[in-house]
Amino acid sequence: KDAADAFGNQTIDFVSYEKQITDSYNSVRVFRNATLMAAVTMFFVMLMGLIGYTADEVRRRGKEIAIRKVNGAEASSILELLSKDVLVVIAGIVLGTLASWYINGIWMEQFAEQVPLGWVVYLLVVIANLAVIVGCVLWKSWRIANENPVNSIKSE
Repeated sequence: KDAADAFGNQTIDFVSYEKQITDSYNSVRVFRNATLMAAVTMFFVMLMGLIGYTADEVRRRGKEIAIRKVNGAEASSILELLSKDVLVVIAGIVLGTLASWYINGIWMEQFAEQVPLGWVVYLLVVIANLAVIVGCVLWKSWRIANENPVNSIKSE
């Protein structure tokens, strides 16, 4: 017998299993894309805030930095001084990383096949965050650390 005898006048739609799986994970894909866009937006907001904070800190402490340089401080010690102020965010980075580990575990429970994320991935994220923060601070502080201290004192 052929399909016309078996099903009569009914229309038969064939859908591949791959398409069914893709359609069933559509909501997960939308959530992933929204999360990625939120993360990118938060990253740029964090950069703007960090650059603004560093610029304000350099402007506020310009006279102190100039006096330190007059008394013999090197540019590296000035950069270290400004970097230490920002590294108090380590606690925030650690808390954020722990929260992401916990939420990732909850989210992955809905899948039959799971990709294990080891502690190395989270450690690399912490290191990357710290590198971005310190790099941003050094980038904004480099000019004041290498500037002639007389210019800073004169402008005050």
